Amino acid sequence: MQMKLKKVKIFLSKPLTLLTFGSAVVFLSVTASALEYSVKEGDTLSEILSRFNLYPLYGKNGFVKKTIHMNKSKIKKNGSFIRVGTLIELPVKSIAHKKDKAPLLVAEKEPEVLLPETASAPPPALLRNPSDSDEFPFSYFQLTPFVSFLRVDSNNGNDFGGSQVTLLSKRGLGLKGSWNIAYDEKRTFFGFAIFEHFSLFTDPDFVFNHSSISRFHFGVGSQWKYSDDLSLTTKASLQEVSFLDVVNPLSVNVASITLPELSAGLKKSIATKKSFEANVGGRVALLLPSSTGSYHSKLGVGAGASLELRHKEKSLELAYDYRSLKISNIKNSESSIALMMNFSFDSSK
Repeated sequence: MQMKLKKVKIFLSKPLTLLTFGSAVVFLSVTASALEYSVKEGDTLSEILSRFNLYPLYGKNGFVKKTIHMNKSKIKKNGSFIRVGTLIELPVKSIAHKKDKAPLLVAEKEPEVLLPETASAPPPALLRNPSDSDEFPFSYFQLTPFVSFLRVDSNNGNDFGGSQVTLLSKRGLGLKGSWNIAYDEKRTFFGFAIFEHFSLFTDPDFVFNHSSISRFHFGVGSQWKYSDDLSLTTKASLQEVSFLDVVNPLSVNVASITLPELSAGLKKSIATKKSFEANVGGRVALLLPSSTGSYHSKLGVGAGASLELRHKEKSLELAYDYRSLKISNIKNSESSIALMMNFSFDSSK
């Protein structure tokens, strides 16, 4: 096998090297400037590099950044999404493992080992724009405009013989902003705020005292990456919920109440092709009792589902949400569907 590195000829007597860690056997394919490593269950990028004594891990010249540059089509985000069985290239620093002083390669002549050129390599596919430093923790900002459709069904059981009123929005426009702090490769913490505005229409038998409604939500949460294709998100927030109160047989008041909400959701990757990734998600929510003016809410529940198509720092998401609760004597349900476009901005520049 003849290999060439910057006009220096190297002859290796073995194209493959067998390396043993404890009871695990790892196969490495060796080139002059890189090692090819097959990802195992439970591996993270920092753990793999530590095994081969590739330090420093982080920073402008860290081996995490070098490895992401070399494997931009295989390593997703900030190095945490590496799929089991993927063959990735590791930049060579030393041909000896830190726990095994014997050389990994049997060569007629020990080659001069050089780091790969990465200065002109394109940036990795991150959820944020790459910065001069990949050290943890880092922070980034996400902005998400969206269009939505809202339906509210209310049944005022004690007034006017149990009048059923249905409200629909012609259109809804919203904006979500979130500040994210990636604490490490698996944990991210965030705070968010959402503004929504809806134009309304309803059954022709009733008259509304509002032709539009505006709502505001905010809260905090965390995301934990369980594996390369599965993540768990938890949130605690204050949600503004709309409902309909029958004032008289021909008039309906569009009212709202602010509720504490606790929610948890899972997101799973179902397909990956080059720099595109498709995800599906599901969530459940608990709406805690609250009071606003003369209105009092009971315990409520919520659920949702989403389909997301992601490309580098951008994503397009279709989401459905449903909430059901009782406000005073009004049985209320609310459902919405939204199409959201997400953008990420690096905050460290």
